[in-house]
Amino acid sequence: MWRYGPALPIGLAQRRITLGEVVTPLLAVEWGGRKVWFKDETRHPTGSFKDRGVAMVVNHALAHRVERLVEDSSGNAAAAFAAYCAAAGIGCEVHVPATTSTAKLAQVIAHGARVHQVAGPREAAALAAQSNSAGRYAGHNWHPLFVEGIATIGYELWEQAGYVVPDQVIVPVGNGSLVLGLLRSFTALLAGGEAHRLPRIIGVQSQASDAIHRRFHGLPGSPAAARTIAEGIAIRATTHEDEVVAALHQTNGDCYVVPDAEVVTALRGALAMGLFIEPTSAVALAGLTRLLAEQPADGAGRTVVVLTGSGLKVADAVAKLTTN
Repeated sequence: MWRYGPALPIGLAQRRITLGEVVTPLLAVEWGGRKVWFKDETRHPTGSFKDRGVAMVVNHALAHRVERLVEDSSGNAAAAFAAYCAAAGIGCEVHVPATTSTAKLAQVIAHGARVHQVAGPREAAALAAQSNSAGRYAGHNWHPLFVEGIATIGYELWEQAGYVVPDQVIVPVGNGSLVLGLLRSFTALLAGGEAHRLPRIIGVQSQASDAIHRRFHGLPGSPAAARTIAEGIAIRATTHEDEVVAALHQTNGDCYVVPDAEVVTALRGALAMGLFIEPTSAVALAGLTRLLAEQPADGAGRTVVVLTGSGLKVADAVAKLTTN
């Protein structure tokens, strides 16, 4: 990701630590009888796209001699912060929902971070972290440099396609940092004359956590707050709701909502292709199935789905969901 240093607030010359953040593969596959592309973010050091943003934030903290960081997360960002803080010699405290998967907690603990399990919804963990005075709060849903790191996904998509942006990109949405990061890179490419249009960004939410979907479509009622197998996006109150909804509209995008049953079907489809992803990633694939059903075979253009996290993070859950 550091190859895009001139477009980043922290470039290669300022980078102090790395765990080997990679240019992740763009896989050409067939889904529902149509050719699409998967951006496989599971290949990063701790197994998720969160490594991009966390690498940026921790390098910034190291440059400013921060001794201890505090974070809140549903699991993937917690693992990333624990690993990068360990590499940087910075103390780390993470606040996670009590329902966070054991495998994700194991990663965090193994890297020496202090874990606070918080009862209640995802938002409770965020409030607890913001009240923790043991270190500098660096919540990834608030830190501006986190989105700058995520933006490198968009630059890679452009480079991997021969310096052409895709027609549409489909992503799972919780707080929406992935949407904002993609918009950041695509607008930069457009402003620099390297792209001639913005790709459509299509967000997909779990039916159990649908705040962005409701807001985007102007639906009445309160966002759902039920349990979902997609723990990475199980968020009722989003941090950047206005910005995420505006980003989807700006790109002429859309927002889908899918039930867990469709997520399981999509997860099985990915596993059958040899891709071991977590259910949160399968949310985007369930949205892809919906999208392709709505679009003519020759009307979708180049469609990319971002696979956000490895199934190794929740291997027990994947096994239970996919065993007949």
